[in-house]
Amino acid sequence: MSQPNPNPNPKTTEQPKPKDAEQPKMTAADAAKLVKRSVVKTKDGKPVLGEKTKQPLTELAAIDASEVMAFADYGDHVVVVTTSGEKLRGEKGGK
Repeated sequence: MSQPNPNPNPKTTEQPKPKDAEQPKMTAADAAKLVKRSVVKTKDGKPVLGEKTKQPLTELAAIDASEVMAFADYGDHVVVVTTSGEKLRGEKGGK
């Protein structure tokens, strides 16, 4: 009698490579670079108002990596939760 092959089908016993291994891991600093928050424009400590609407004008401002509490990479975009509780979304790939 022949001995049973301990590895009858080598293709089925190989561990599949996780998708994370194909892409480099994103850091909190990388995630912070992809998102921006909306802030009110100020001049001399007072909000700048629009000429027609008389509403405060806003602009997009970058966040610092130290403000990132958690983040998730979804492939085409990233979601960041800041230490102040804001949830921000940033597109990847220059969109």
